[in-house]
Amino acid sequence: MLRHSFTLSVGRRRLATLLAVAGALALTVTACGSFRRESRPVWRDQAEATCMRSGKVRESQYVKITKAIDGPGICGANSPLKVAALAAPVATDYSDRGNLILTSGNLMLTSITPTATLSCPMVSAVDEWLGQDVQSAAMTWFGQPVIEFITYGSFACRPMNHRSGARLSEHSFANAIDAKAFRLADGRTVSVEKGWRGRADEQGFLREITHLACNRFSTVLAPGSDALHYNHLHLDLARHNARGDRRVCRPKVDMPAPPSAMPAEPPPLMSSAPVFKPVPGPRLAPAHGSSFDVNQVGDGENDFEDLRNEPDFNGKYFDVTGSIPSKDDPPVLRQHPGRQKSNR
Repeated sequence: MLRHSFTLSVGRRRLATLLAVAGALALTVTACGSFRRESRPVWRDQAEATCMRSGKVRESQYVKITKAIDGPGICGANSPLKVAALAAPVATDYSDRGNLILTSGNLMLTSITPTATLSCPMVSAVDEWLGQDVQSAAMTWFGQPVIEFITYGSFACRPMNHRSGARLSEHSFANAIDAKAFRLADGRTVSVEKGWRGRADEQGFLREITHLACNRFSTVLAPGSDALHYNHLHLDLARHNARGDRRVCRPKVDMPAPPSAMPAEPPPLMSSAPVFKPVPGPRLAPAHGSSFDVNQVGDGENDFEDLRNEPDFNGKYFDVTGSIPSKDDPPVLRQHPGRQKSNR
């Protein structure tokens, strides 16, 4: 009798244990089902939707809407576009010189290398800046248009300046691009790194397009802004305040005088701001495979790429060519200076 009673007690204990485990699993499943991953700030989705509806950006042979980028974390964009080239008007006295690629509408195509992955607002801003400001400055300073816009990259889900634990960069939302160099119709390449303190015409060109970029983008960081941007122009459409009308342009670059107004021996156009360069030493660089919080976002007020307090950041870790390739990408537009081509 005692033995039978003991057996029932063990059975009850086992049953109670099973019920407890089942209850715990049910609570876990319920919790998982109710968990919601943090979403991107509403203003980003609204800006994309408004731009797409406006018709400012249209698909073409070299501009294609691609599938949404959703993650990791809140990185991505709802309607990103792959951009291999953008069209712009060309001076009539230059359109027949044989080294431009023209559309059927007699617009000049400017290649973007590598193919950029950008949100609709960024495509619109880059299109206006490249087609109007950059081309106008190129004609002013070099007497010829830009046929290729060379970048360090566009979309890449990463923290600012690749620093582990930093806020997410605007690159993480396809909302930024880094200008490395510009190739002219005669094949000459004007790089930000060498031209910023190089020949007078290159300095004038780069300062003019930097000055004008502040009218198109909310963030413009050029050489002299911090240690990492010594070799490129960082352009983005970050929202720095609630109204979205605050701009961060560093260093302050004045519009240069046109070449005709300059003396025979023009003075250097260099700004007084020093140009910092990365110093060897990985102390502040993220280790390979290091993790960061892909849901961490800025407060909008001081959220921009800035390394002025970290002059020894190791530049070899700077790689934002994180464009996601796919079979539906627009074709790469290869420029051939001096050879006539047409899409007619």
